[in-house]
This record gives sequence, structure tokens and C-alpha cells, in this order.
Amino acid sequence: MAQSSVIKMTATDRQPDDTDKLLVEIHKIRPLKNQPRDEFDERDLHKLAQSIKLVGQKEPITVRKIGAHEFDFEIINGERRLRACRIGGIRYIWVVVDDDKRLSNPNYQHLSALVSNFNAKAHNCMEVSNALKKQVDAGEKVKDLAVVLGKSEPWVYQHLGLQRLHPSLQKLTNSSAPEGSKIGLAVGYHLSKLAHKQQLKAYQELKESGAKSRVMEARILAAKYGVESPEGEPPVRQRKPSDDIRIFTRFVTRLYGGAQTVMDMKNSVFKSLIANRKPKEIESMLKKMRQGADDLLELCKIIEGLKPTS
Repeated sequence: MAQSSVIKMTATDRQPDDTDKLLVEIHKIRPLKNQPRDEFDERDLHKLAQSIKLVGQKEPITVRKIGAHEFDFEIINGERRLRACRIGGIRYIWVVVDDDKRLSNPNYQHLSALVSNFNAKAHNCMEVSNALKKQVDAGEKVKDLAVVLGKSEPWVYQHLGLQRLHPSLQKLTNSSAPEGSKIGLAVGYHLSKLAHKQQLKAYQELKESGAKSRVMEARILAAKYGVESPEGEPPVRQRKPSDDIRIFTRFVTRLYGGAQTVMDMKNSVFKSLIANRKPKEIESMLKKMRQGADDLLELCKIIEGLKPTS
């Protein structure tokens, strides 16, 4: 008889909230074939491995039973923890078994992993785009995906738009891309409105411009080179003046509302928020706030200059 990969907990092992947890041999867990995440930072994994070694595994991973030849389980959620344990030479890992029968469906399995990962370390925008495309191709509606993920429909459409990006530009969404060359969601979305040749030209011009706001510059370049769709793609809707009015109005409302929310915080709450941040995090926040304040003052001057005299 084959030896079980599961260690049954004794009374001394079990904690009050450990009712559904099992300790399983790592080599008996199969990686998820439909894993939405493509990129795993090796440095982060090594840090996580050290943390697990020092303080233990705080959260179990989620698996489903499969009973394959060499595997007893397949991972659903917790790929980073599993990889970190492998890197750290940790033989056993805590798991929770999900007996949802729908997980045998590859598309539902992928969606479940996607939702779980959104509450963990952030995906890069291209990983999100690819995962959403897979769901749409499987028949999921954009509005349903937005609800499941707790996002807006425009957010889903923006990510799906990245599918039109030139392959070489898609690679620049990775965290491993050179710092000055990385492309975020907003920049990528504006570039994606162009045909591939124009995308490359616009991106090169964007890099050389040294613009403070890459997003604004990308919008300007998209308009300059003409909003064209790649061959075979449906035409992209031209931006209307009403779109810009809506964006600007929303920006001002959110800016004011956000500032008021922070200013209305209790002193004790605010002090706690700052006290629990690392010095580097605080310095980074201050840098962004100062830069933002400078940009807002400049924007105010521009608006003042354009304001009608009467």
C-alpha cells in the first residue's frame, strides 16, 4: 500500500482554527495548469521562504483532490507560498482541501485562481489581460467578470485592450523590464489604439520625450498618429470632448473627496497609519505627495490663465 502524503495532526498539533487544515508533502501537489500568474519574482520568493522558515506558514494554500499517478492534490490558490517552500527546502505545507466539484472544470478553476490572486500580490497588467481574455474566450461576459472581480467594466475593457499591443511592448509590462522602459496599464491602453507600426513609433517618441506624465503624453501621441485599429480588429471608438470633460470632472471630485477623507481621520487613526509604515514607505509617500502638489499648483496656474475674464 502506498504511503499517504498527508500527516494527520495530533491534539498537540491542532489549533482551534485548524479543523480543516492538513499537512501535506509538497511533491504530492501538482502545479495549477491554468495559473493566471506568469511572473514570479525570485527575490520575493526567497524572502517569503525565509519568512516561512522563521515564523511558519501563517495561511494554508488551497488544493483539490485529484488522485493522479504521482500527485494527490492540485493547487488552486497559494502558488507563491508553494514555490517559496520548495525554494526553502521545506518538505511539508499546510493545505485546505476545497471539495467544490466545479473545480474539475478548467475554466472555473482558472477563474477561481484569478479571483484568489487578486487579493494577493498584484499581477502585472498583461497577466490580468491574458487571464481576462481566457475567460472571455470561454464565454464569460465582461459585466459578469467585473462583478466577480469587484472592478468596473471600463477597467476590464482597458485590460482587454492590451491584447492589441505589439508583442515587444507587451513584454515591457513585466516588473523585470528596465525601469525607464516599463509600460503600465494606462500608457499601454492608449498605445493599443494604434496599429502595430504606429505603436512602436509612438512608444519610441514617448521614451525620448522625458515627459512628466507618460499617460498624458501617450494620449497625445495616440491622437497624433491617428487612432487606428490593427488589421482585423473592430475600429476603436474615437475619444469625444465629452469624455475629457467627464474625466476631468471626476478627477477634481475624487481629488477633493480623497483629501477630505484623509483630513477627517481621527488623529489616533492617522498616527497609527504612519507609525506602522517603514521609513522608506513614508519617504516614498512624501515624495509622491510633494510631486503631486507641484503638479497641482502648475495645473491651477494653467486653469487660471485659461479662465474667461468675464
